[in-house]
Amino acid sequence: MLHDATISYKNLPLRLYEMTKYSFRVEQRGELSGLRRLRAFTMPDCHAFVADVEEAKKEIMIRFDLARRIQEGIGLDIPEDLELALRVTKDFWNESKDFLVEMVKKWGKPALVEMWDERIFYFVFKYEWNYVDNLDKASALTTDQIDIENGERYDIRYTDREGNEKHPVILHLSPSGAIERMMYALLEKAYKDSQKGIKPSLPLWLSPTQVRFIPVSKEHLSFLEKIEIEGEK
Repeated sequence: MLHDATISYKNLPLRLYEMTKYSFRVEQRGELSGLRRLRAFTMPDCHAFVADVEEAKKEIMIRFDLARRIQEGIGLDIPEDLELALRVTKDFWNESKDFLVEMVKKWGKPALVEMWDERIFYFVFKYEWNYVDNLDKASALTTDQIDIENGERYDIRYTDREGNEKHPVILHLSPSGAIERMMYALLEKAYKDSQKGIKPSLPLWLSPTQVRFIPVSKEHLSFLEKIEIEGEK
């Protein structure tokens, strides 16, 4: 879609939101695992098209805060329930160390850093918020990436201030990760609570039963039925 769009520097950062209802992966035999790893999943995807890497770093920090609000709204405690991992090329690390340190400080606890001598993917940097489950398996929920390759690969262009055409840098954010994996994390969190002697529960927005009326006698039954009907309206 962006390949056919006319984009000016005035439009940047250009933000697009998509709910991918049918994302598919060709998993190998034995790789599927409950809600943690599926062949098909549903995932919110937020792309941003920016002029360059410096603008990408500013935009990714805005989205970092957005993802925190979303995950807390889902029912996870941030950063307590998740672990931050940074994947970065050595060149990006050397050029943007202050930015990476700022991100970890914003996160609020230590992070794992994986560094490559050379770029082996389409991105020079990505972060992941990983949930470590009761089997000590880490699964990525939130992730964002600074993609320096696909703007050119898909021939997406914008016109800069001088009237020159350039390829944008693309950010790929899933603020929550797959909805199925989000459910997996909440269920795992509930089990962890039970192991600590805390009564396990799902967040209020997800609990199947939120309110239960119990009349003290049959005389009050019709009144409670009236309240129930009014509540449904």
